[in-house]
Amino acid sequence: MIIMIVCVCVATLAFVGLVIAVILSLRSAVRRLDHVQAVTSELQRESTQLIGELRTVLGSADMTVQSVRQQLSHTEKLFKSAGELGAALEQTANTVQRVSAALSESAVHQVEQAGRKYRRQIGEALEWVEMGYTAWQWVQSKRQSAANNVESTGRDEGHDKDERRES
Repeated sequence: MIIMIVCVCVATLAFVGLVIAVILSLRSAVRRLDHVQAVTSELQRESTQLIGELRTVLGSADMTVQSVRQQLSHTEKLFKSAGELGAALEQTANTVQRVSAALSESAVHQVEQAGRKYRRQIGEALEWVEMGYTAWQWVQSKRQSAANNVESTGRDEGHDKDERRES
């Protein structure tokens, strides 16, 4: 009978210990989730800000492209008007018009290529920011881990900087 009571007590204590361990693990997990949520919120805020800046830059680039196209359109009209001046200038005007069309196409191609170039650079910049942030988090976790180790042992395992080596 006493053995049964002892077994019941031991089982109860083991169960209580297990419940305490589960509760502590859950509290730790909740703290970690809170930290992840805070970091995610910060990343979302920064991403929203970067997207706003990207929209501004792309809007400026779009306005520049439209301005160039409008100017090229005016240039083309000017060359067409020059072609209508007369039979004597017709061949010269046709030559200028072909050059203008080639320049227009080249300019539009250059502007579109520049737009793609900036998008890629912005994407690369965002990747660098993400890698830097990940590295910063890793360093912070290592610092926190080192600080926790020093606090848990109650002493610093390092050497005093003024300590001399004996030969």
